[in-house]
Amino acid sequence: MSYIPKGAKGVEIIIDGLPGAEDDIQLFTRDGYHLAGTKIEDGADNDYTWRANGITGTADAAKIMTAENGFLSGDYKLPGDGVMSGTFNDGGATKDTWSLGGGSTVAFQRTAGSGEMHITYSGDYDRLQDTPNKGSIPGRDNPDTTRERIYIDEVTEDLLVIISGKGIFNIDTTWGDMPKVTATLPEGSDANLSVLSIETQARAQRALPRVDQAMINTNSIRAHLGSMQNRLENTVTNLEIQAENLQASESRISDADAAGEMTEFARSQILTRTATAMLAQANSLPGLLAGLLNG
Repeated sequence: MSYIPKGAKGVEIIIDGLPGAEDDIQLFTRDGYHLAGTKIEDGADNDYTWRANGITGTADAAKIMTAENGFLSGDYKLPGDGVMSGTFNDGGATKDTWSLGGGSTVAFQRTAGSGEMHITYSGDYDRLQDTPNKGSIPGRDNPDTTRERIYIDEVTEDLLVIISGKGIFNIDTTWGDMPKVTATLPEGSDANLSVLSIETQARAQRALPRVDQAMINTNSIRAHLGSMQNRLENTVTNLEIQAENLQASESRISDADAAGEMTEFARSQILTRTATAMLAQANSLPGLLAGLLNG
């Protein structure tokens, strides 16, 4: 689980779900709109990557759409319902048109009047998988491609990223601009308590509402910062897991197989000794022949 704050620009996420793991990028809003990735569906059409995580249909989406994961709602929703414009982006490519830097681009916008957010998603064109790397849509399965990319030009609201599948992947994330995390007081509030006076009972009574409001504002800011801290901690945890996966992958590639190397060494020794013995025998033949002729 990762968090992309409102105001971020040029955000690019590329994952490589290692063969057999088949991990996919999923992009959500905090109130439960699934914008890009692999759609959660009911019945036999539900994708393998979701089933591998125990999500067998839309009713199970609440298992991941929790407050702990940063969601404000456990209701699974798709764009195009009159509140969030746009259509769900599943990459849209086929085997003949797919490229990591390509895919489909969809504009999303809240009907309340927020700015447009353009999301480009390539997918790995393994849609509606029954098994890893095997899609059930003709022309949209390929066992050789495990990489996919998502790009957002400008984030108009806080977003959440989930990687569905078995959790064995490499990830690369870049961005052009990331907003500063700030905490602001509600509009019209005044936190300057130094100008208050409690010299008289009347002034103290007039000051009480402002003190109460300041306490409410303080609690609100603390809750906001606590929420941000939780998301950052989740991001750090994900990065640590990814680093561990990367290190494990590197070890599998670079570490020598001691048993295999010893077997190969013994084989080489046997071949060398055999060749030496044969050469010695060949060198002795002329002497034997000369002895027979002289005799």
